[in-house]
Amino acid sequence: MTEFEPFERALINLTLARPSGDEWAQIRTGLAGAAVDWPRFRRLVEHNDVAPWVHRQLETLQLLWAVPVEIDRRLADRRREVAAANAARLQVTVRFLAAVRARNVRVVVLKGVLFAETVYGEAGYKKMNDLDILVPFADIEAIKQIYDELGLIPLALLEGGGEAPDENKGHHLPAYVSPDLAFVVGTHWRLAGAKSGFRLDHAAMWRRVVPVTIAGESAWALAPRDNLLHLVVHFHYYKTGLKELGDVANLIRAIPDLDWGVFAEEVVAAGLQGQAYRVLRLVEALYGPLVPETMLAACRAGAEPFIVADTDRLAARGAVLLASRSTWSSEIEKAYLRFTYESGFSAKLRA
Repeated sequence: MTEFEPFERALINLTLARPSGDEWAQIRTGLAGAAVDWPRFRRLVEHNDVAPWVHRQLETLQLLWAVPVEIDRRLADRRREVAAANAARLQVTVRFLAAVRARNVRVVVLKGVLFAETVYGEAGYKKMNDLDILVPFADIEAIKQIYDELGLIPLALLEGGGEAPDENKGHHLPAYVSPDLAFVVGTHWRLAGAKSGFRLDHAAMWRRVVPVTIAGESAWALAPRDNLLHLVVHFHYYKTGLKELGDVANLIRAIPDLDWGVFAEEVVAAGLQGQAYRVLRLVEALYGPLVPETMLAACRAGAEPFIVADTDRLAARGAVLLASRSTWSSEIEKAYLRFTYESGFSAKLRA
């Protein structure tokens, strides 16, 4: 396992959904001593964007007394902010799911909103940018009608204006948003587009979907290993933070009967070895031996040499890994969208 300072190990363990007794003990010993670098602890929490769950776990463990008052305040403020935003988003989500159920349309809830319910048990465990769903392409028009009834507005932007969606050319609709921009929904009929080069067996995934309840409303979820495959598909190369890798680690820990042999076959068949190697190798560096060596070996064999070497270098340097998360790619994308669709010179210049 990669080496970390005791307070860094404590922080990593605080991002676990259900720490073991030994992991709780590492948190206590890591934060109760005099050697804690509290300014770095705060910077790492904020850089990795894990304040809500870290504060919740510190409260559960009755360890907030050990945290400097100013840091406690910052964590608590962030937790309240995220909880309020997620609660408002969840209200719209429940209305949407009720409307979907009334039309007898199967909707698969993906990632954060699903994990909040099934893995963490808390809607405000992290800041969520949107609700992501997977639907059969045949039901896209029905979904768009529901969005219209809920007052959601399509952001056509770069997705092709008002053109009708093409099942073979794309894999998702433009984002739909509420008028106050507080709720965003991403609608997918595939988990990745043809240009990605990934060969995903969506028909098999649909055969494996399972019923789930989201805030009391019925919906569907991918099978556990398909959720893990989805995280691999959408893992951003530079978003190597506790917020993202923690979801992967906690999902793996929530699937004690995961058949790694089958999963490895699916990763290879989909051409995801490089993606999977980076995700799983970094998860192991942070959270310990969660991934069998046979799985990593299968990924390593088919991954690009640069990805393997770059990932191994990062995994070997604990302090660097904890501070490596970057969101600049998404910031650049947002700025580009603003630049493209602003009409005034001043606004374009700012973007």
